[in-house]
Amino acid sequence: MAGWLRIPLLLALLLALLGGAACSTQSLLSWEASDRTRPHYKVQWGDTLYSIAWGVGTDFQRLAVVNDLHPPYPIFPGQILRLPNGVDVSAVPRRAKVPATTPVQSSSNRPAVAKPPVVASRPPATQPVPSSVPAKSPAKRPAKAPERHDVSDVAVPNLGRWKWPHHGAILKNWGARKHQKSGLDIAAKPGGAVTASAAGVVVYSGGGLARYGQLIIVKHSEELLSAYAYNQSLLVKKGQRIRAGEKIALSGRSPDGVGAVHFEIRRRGKPVDALQYLKKRSG
Repeated sequence: MAGWLRIPLLLALLLALLGGAACSTQSLLSWEASDRTRPHYKVQWGDTLYSIAWGVGTDFQRLAVVNDLHPPYPIFPGQILRLPNGVDVSAVPRRAKVPATTPVQSSSNRPAVAKPPVVASRPPATQPVPSSVPAKSPAKRPAKAPERHDVSDVAVPNLGRWKWPHHGAILKNWGARKHQKSGLDIAAKPGGAVTASAAGVVVYSGGGLARYGQLIIVKHSEELLSAYAYNQSLLVKKGQRIRAGEKIALSGRSPDGVGAVHFEIRRRGKPVDALQYLKKRSG
């Protein structure tokens, strides 16, 4: 009987190990009882700690502390992240159904040269490959260095000295309304240049946050992030260092169908008045 009792236990243990390896999902049952009622978020493909924090309106460093994460803040699909206390569960970002994105282009705007498909040729039937010839092992690719997003050497401009991401007129100033998302909607013809307001490192480039469309988030310091949304296509990748005024995207349309660039600045996860940071326009 003792042997029969051990079989279900061994099967349960094996299934648990296989399940954890297959989906890499952290179980809520492993949390402390006090944490199980805390709002949480299941990491999806393409997420970064910065995009999740941006979507729920909290500081990325606070989110990292709650989940005991350290730079470069590695997360994986299926992982369950605790959200800081005070975060509204309804604010957890929903994934956008994004069509195939436009391939990322270099900031030099050089058109990509199409390469002809490579067709592997077969040896003639009359000349079989000798069995003594050892098969070539595939070349090993060097390990990719982790993204550190270090901005310790980035000079952040003072208030009133940030560059405008686009030259169009202000359509909406969301920061002027209470209980509304922050930032500006700036008029732009679709396909217009979207430029970085200050130097920094791209910490998100994708379409995972539904209300933002194709979005770029730039880290300027350990406190300041900026975002550029409603884009038609993205020209920079996550981890790329950019300069102030550098072209990072092509403008698209707002959810209302209006040609626009949506721009935000957040300090420690909280929206700030973007107009206080941008240069004053003449006239």
